Amino acid sequence: MSGTSLRVEDFTDGFVIDPITTGTFTINTTGGIVITDAGGRLINLLERDITAMNGVLHSVDNVLLP
Repeated sequence: MSGTSLRVEDFTDGFVIDPITTGTFTINTTGGIVITDAGGRLINLLERDITAMNGVLHSVDNVLLP
C-alpha cells in the first residue's frame, strides 16, 4: 500500500494493512473503526480523514505495534 492515502470510506471489515516493518494491522469496521495490531491489541480510531500536505491522518487512542 506504499504511496496510498486511505480514507475511512476505503476501509472494509477485515482489511489488512502490511506496514514496512514486520506484522500486519487488521481493520474491523463493525460498530466503529478498530485496528488490531500484530500483537492483538485493539486500537480505536478517534479522528479520521484529516487532510495533510502529504497524505491523510487518522488519530488513534493507542500506539500501533508491529
